[in-house]
Amino acid sequence: MKKLLYVCFVSGARYLSYIPFFQFFKDREYPEYDVKFYDLPCSHPDREHWIKIMYWLYSDPSWLEYDGVQPFDVDLFPVRETPLLLDYKLALCEKYKTPYYNTVGIDDPKTRGVRMTGIHFFKPREYLPLIANTALKYRQLLNVKDLRTVDIFYNSLQRRVDNQQVLYHLLRESGLPIITDASDWHFHGLHLGHSRCAGRWESMLATDPDARLYWARIKQHIHDPEFKKLYRDTIPDVRAEWDVLFRAAGEVFSA
Repeated sequence: MKKLLYVCFVSGARYLSYIPFFQFFKDREYPEYDVKFYDLPCSHPDREHWIKIMYWLYSDPSWLEYDGVQPFDVDLFPVRETPLLLDYKLALCEKYKTPYYNTVGIDDPKTRGVRMTGIHFFKPREYLPLIANTALKYRQLLNVKDLRTVDIFYNSLQRRVDNQQVLYHLLRESGLPIITDASDWHFHGLHLGHSRCAGRWESMLATDPDARLYWARIKQHIHDPEFKKLYRDTIPDVRAEWDVLFRAAGEVFSA
C-alpha cells in the first residue's frame, strides 16, 4: 500500500493551537495517512518568514519511507476526495513528468509576481536529491539579518518576503520544470485561515464548488463531542475563526 505523509510546520501559540484540529480531521478523513508536526528552532529576528521559507528547505530522513509528502498549512484541514489525495497527486506527477506537483498558474504574475502556490506535493525519493544543493545554498542565505535584502526572498511587487516566490526559485534553480497549467490545482482541504479575511467565506461558499465540498465534509464532524471539546479548549482567536465560518455557512453551532 502506498503511503502519504502530511508535513505541518508550526510556530507560535496560534499555530500550535491548530494541531489538535488538524489531527482530528486527518484521523477521520484520511486515517490511512500519517502526519508529522515540526516546530523548528529559530533565533532569527524575522521568525515568521524564516520558518515559512524553511517549509521548502527542510527535510527529514524519515520522509524517504513515503511515496508522497504533502506539506500543508496546519490550519488547512484535510478532506477526503475521489480520487484519493495520494493517487491524484501521483497521477499529476506522471502527467507533468515531474517528481512534484505545484503550479505558477494561480496568481497573476503582473500583480503578485512569479510564485508557486502554497500547496506543494513531492515524491521524496526522487525530489529531495534533486533540490538538495540548492536548498543548502538557500539555507545559508537565511543567515542574513534582513531577509528582504535577498532578491530571491523578496517579492518586489508585493513588497514583502514571499516564501512561495522562494519555492519557484528553488525548483527552477534545481533544474525542475515549472508547471504553468492550473487546471488540476485544488486546496484539498478546508483552510480555516480564510476566516482572517473579511467576507472571504461568504464569497467562497457562494461561488466555489470546492469550498462547498470541503465545508460539507468538515460539517459532518463538528457535532462530534471531541470536536466540541477542542472548540471549547482552544484559544479565543481560533475559536473566533470557527465562529466566522459558522456564521458564513449559516450553521447553528453550540459547544
